[in-house]
Amino acid sequence: EVHALLTSACIVPEAYASKWFIGLCVHVLPFEALFDYVQAFLEDGHMFLFRFSLALIEATSERLLTFKFTEVNKILEVLRLDTTQYADDFEGGAFFTAMVANAKTIALEPEQIVSLRAEESERLAEKMRKTREREAAMAAEESDDEIVFSDEEDDE
Repeated sequence: EVHALLTSACIVPEAYASKWFIGLCVHVLPFEALFDYVQAFLEDGHMFLFRFSLALIEATSERLLTFKFTEVNKILEVLRLDTTQYADDFEGGAFFTAMVANAKTIALEPEQIVSLRAEESERLAEKMRKTREREAAMAAEESDDEIVFSDEEDDE
């Protein structure tokens, strides 16, 4: 259901996941949860980031599904764990620490990530192929608009 909402709202992971993957949640999680997050990341590496992503979607899915697909800003605020949706003391901080604790328990194998990466790579390659074809077709269609300017007239 969350996937359907994000798809219908045209929201791509690049719009919200950078705070999790690139920023390592430094500007998102309160200190106690951040400490546990960083510790888990140092122990499990990038696999923890994927586990955390799944835990975050699980923890926020109920709230996400209250929004219409047109409420893109609110959906992104939830996915980014924005302070407008989640203050640092939200549920006494228990929300964040529980999410990190849950992420540590999610079973996810490296092979699953490799498989997902291969699938996404194929989708991207197909999208790029279609884009190049469309660009070539548009270039072939490019023609003079039949407007003749005085400096283009033949001297015949």
